[in-house]
Amino acid sequence: MPYVLFSPIGSKDPTALDNKQNSLWDGSMLHICRKYRPEHIVLYFSREMLEREEACRDCIVRLYSDLGLEVNDELIEAVKRPELVEVQKFDQYYEEFPKLLDELHKKFPQHTLLLNVSSGTPAMKNALHQIAYLSYFKVVPVQVRTPNKSLNRTQDMPYEETTARELNADNDPELYEDRCEEAEHRNYNFMIRCKDIKILLERYDYEAACQVAEEIKELLSPRALELLKAARERIRLNWRSIKKELRDELGIRSDDMKIGGRADLSEYFLWLQAKQERGDLADFLRGLSPILFQLMKIAVEEKMGLVLDKYCTGSADNRMLELSLLAKDEQGKELRDILGIQGSKASLSSNHYAKILERKGAGQPWVKPLLILRNIEMAVRNKAAHQITAGDEASILKAQKEAMRDPDFRYRLNHLEAPLRSAEILGLVGKTVSALNEKAEKKDRLEINRAAYKDMNAKIAAALGESNK
Repeated sequence: MPYVLFSPIGSKDPTALDNKQNSLWDGSMLHICRKYRPEHIVLYFSREMLEREEACRDCIVRLYSDLGLEVNDELIEAVKRPELVEVQKFDQYYEEFPKLLDELHKKFPQHTLLLNVSSGTPAMKNALHQIAYLSYFKVVPVQVRTPNKSLNRTQDMPYEETTARELNADNDPELYEDRCEEAEHRNYNFMIRCKDIKILLERYDYEAACQVAEEIKELLSPRALELLKAARERIRLNWRSIKKELRDELGIRSDDMKIGGRADLSEYFLWLQAKQERGDLADFLRGLSPILFQLMKIAVEEKMGLVLDKYCTGSADNRMLELSLLAKDEQGKELRDILGIQGSKASLSSNHYAKILERKGAGQPWVKPLLILRNIEMAVRNKAAHQITAGDEASILKAQKEAMRDPDFRYRLNHLEAPLRSAEILGLVGKTVSALNEKAEKKDRLEINRAAYKDMNAKIAAALGESNK
């Protein structure tokens, strides 16, 4: 794994003398370089530390030469702040460091960014720790223990001695000890964003969840991003774009890729359910028409064997019933009389299927729920589609009550003991599906796992806890 290093320079860099052991050792910056061998090193100098720039450069170059590593003009970058005198003030670093680190990350996006949190002033170290908690990309704060594992009793060294390789005990393989420790830290920004994503999952707002995930994508596991994007495409009803292995994992019927097939209808039901559960009732009401049309078509054309489509012309999404085609056989003539078509043609609609169900569907378990849904659609959906309305539970109930008092609707809605709320309407759709599935062959069954989105959300939530290796 390639590394880059950001290091403030303190009074014990690049090397320092340990009074207790009476020996010269790496300072924190140099020790991190010795272990991680970063491909790019940014050194941050206050006014007081500027005099150490040459010593720091010399020690790094000599160390890399000893390790057989490439040294070029791009290896060491110095950020010089001669105006920085009041080094104890925290706010200035919190303002500047994030910008410097962001630029460094953009320049080296595939590298892990190391932060030396053992060099510099307490304010510098604290600022870097805080940035590690809030970064939107992965950073690793590194602490370096003193050689004697106690209080830092080292003293500053003149330039000549700091660059004397033969005096540095860390150059001796028998004395060298890895004193680097990657500081334990939790990225609070990541935690907050993950919590936001989980809240959005509960609302089935996968579009917004993906937008939040993009802000921390470098901290997320690839699987979490993959699942989030799959969820977004699923609720867009673009499930065919999802990879087959993910479709299988999410319970999407991968064997049915036909446009308008059972998989489309199953996924549409789940979309409708998500709209109802999150309270998008205007969309829910408008969404009743397509699924009701398809369920009625299955009932009439597949269950009853009355294929209206063979009497139609036009495109797949605009089928036109032709009076001339209906007149060509006895079944067509019977359907013509039931449908009461005025003129030479009529656009095929749920109303045509409803008339057939009323006349010829007696005794079938799916007829009553389909007709109830058709009447609710006429009472509620049309108002939601053509009027400015609140689209809440109260307006749904009100529209049904008004329809039940209307003589033109009363005979159709007299089987209702009370108006239905949105969840009850959705439940009626589910009941209709169950009735249509009875005695149906497996390929013709409309398989719907009503917990599919909740199961998908659980998988995404689990993936959010996975580390990004």
